[in-house]
Amino acid sequence: MIVLKMRDLKNLCIFCVIAIAMVSCSGKSYVDCIPSNTVAIMKYDTEEMAKTVGDKQLSFLSGILGVNDISDAGIDASNSFYLFETNDGTIGMCASVASLQKFRGKLKEGRGGKVKLSELKEKDDILFVSTQDNWLIGATDEAMIIVNPTIEQSQSLTVRRMTKWLKAKGKKSFSDTEMFERLEASSSPVAMVAQANVFPEMITSLVSLGMPKNVDATKLFVSVEMMSTEDGVVHFDVSTYSDNASLNDQIAVAKKGFNTVNLSLLPDVELLDFSVMLNVVGDKLLSMLHDRKEFQSALAGINMAIDIDKIIKTFEGEVIMTTDRASDRANITLSAETSSCNWLEDVGYWKQSCPAGSSIKETGKQWYDYEYNGDDAGKSHFLFGMRDANHFYGSTKGVFKKAIASNDNVKRKLPTMSKDSRMVVLIRTNSIVNSLDKPLQTMVTDIYHSFFGNNNLVVVTVK
Repeated sequence: MIVLKMRDLKNLCIFCVIAIAMVSCSGKSYVDCIPSNTVAIMKYDTEEMAKTVGDKQLSFLSGILGVNDISDAGIDASNSFYLFETNDGTIGMCASVASLQKFRGKLKEGRGGKVKLSELKEKDDILFVSTQDNWLIGATDEAMIIVNPTIEQSQSLTVRRMTKWLKAKGKKSFSDTEMFERLEASSSPVAMVAQANVFPEMITSLVSLGMPKNVDATKLFVSVEMMSTEDGVVHFDVSTYSDNASLNDQIAVAKKGFNTVNLSLLPDVELLDFSVMLNVVGDKLLSMLHDRKEFQSALAGINMAIDIDKIIKTFEGEVIMTTDRASDRANITLSAETSSCNWLEDVGYWKQSCPAGSSIKETGKQWYDYEYNGDDAGKSHFLFGMRDANHFYGSTKGVFKKAIASNDNVKRKLPTMSKDSRMVVLIRTNSIVNSLDKPLQTMVTDIYHSFFGNNNLVVVTVK
C-alpha cells in the first residue's frame, strides 16, 4: 500500500489541475474565433501550397496589410488560414498570430505607406485598425481576424462583434461543428465546406440536380477539395451531404439518377465558359431540368417552336451542355448520345407552327436551322439535328464541325480528373465573377488569384 505525504498530495493536486487545464484546452486555438454562425468556411494550408506555388505568401492578405512578407508582420504562416462567410453575409479571414508585438510594429511602420491605415487602437487586449478601403482588422496575441469592408458608421458594431469572436477561446465554437471537422479531415491544401445556398444559383442548382425542387439549401452541404494542376487548371472535387437524415436519403437517391461519366463526346465539343457533362437517361434529366428555372430560361427561346423536351427524352448516355454565359448574347450547345431519333417525325409540325417572325429550314439530311427573334442585335439561330443514328447535336454557334480542336489542354486532363464522377463542370472564372454584385467582384477576384494565381479555368467534379 502506497501512503502519500501531504507534500506529495499537494503536488499531485497541482499536476491534476494542470492536466485538466491542458485537456480542456486541447484542440482549442486561434480557430476558436471563427464565428459560430459561419455558413461557408475555406482552409488554405500554406505549407502544402508552398510545395505547389513555391512560397507561403498570400497576396490577398499581404495586400490588405500593406506588407511584403506576412511572416515579418507577426503572422504565423506555418498555420492554415481560414476564409469564412457568416449567415448575414460578413466575409472574413482568420489567421494565427506569432507575435502581436511584431504585428503592431509592422502596422505602425506601414502607416502612410502604400496602404493607408487608421490609427491603431487597443480595446480589451485586442488591437484594432482599419484600412483606407474599410477592411477592419482585429488581433490578439494568438489570432487575427479581417472582415470585409464596412462603412465607418457601422464599424463600432463590427468591433463589438469581432471582440466577441476573438474572446471566444475555450467556449463552444464553430470549431466544434461537423462542418469544421469535415474541413479538417480534408487532405487537400485548399478545402471548403459550405451550405449549398452560399454558392451562385447556377452552382446550387447543379449540386442539387435530381433532388426535390423545394430542397432546403441551408440543410444541404457541399464539401470541396481544391488543387492547382501544373498546367494552369484548378480542380475542385465536390461531394454533398446533410446533417439531416431524410435529406441524406434524398441525396443518395439523386446520385442513383446518374451514371459515371466517360466523356465519350468530349473530342467533338467546343467547351465554352460554362459546361456541364453528365451520363444520364433523358427522362431523368428532363425531370431535373424542369425543377431548375436556370436551365429552363436558357432554353426558353428555342422551346418556342421546337419541342426540346421530346428531344431530351431520347438522350441516353453522355450529355454535354455548354454555354458562354459571360457574353451579351449567350450561346448554348447540346450534344448527347441518344436511344432514338423519333422527334424527327414532328419537325414538319414544328415548321408549320413557328411563331411569327421565326422559321425552321432544312439544311441537310436530318439537319435544321431554327431562326427566331433574339435580342436587340437581331435574329438568333439554333442549328440542330442528328450527327448519326445515335448522336444529337444542337447549337446556337453554327454548323457542327467534327473533332473541334479547342480546349486541347483541359480535354487531355479531364478523363483523369473525372474518374468515378457523376458530373463534371468546367467553368471559366469570369463567367462566375460577372454574375456577382459589383462590390463583390473585385474581392472575389483578389481572393481567388491569391489562392490559385492566374489560373482562370476551373474543373469541378461531383462524386
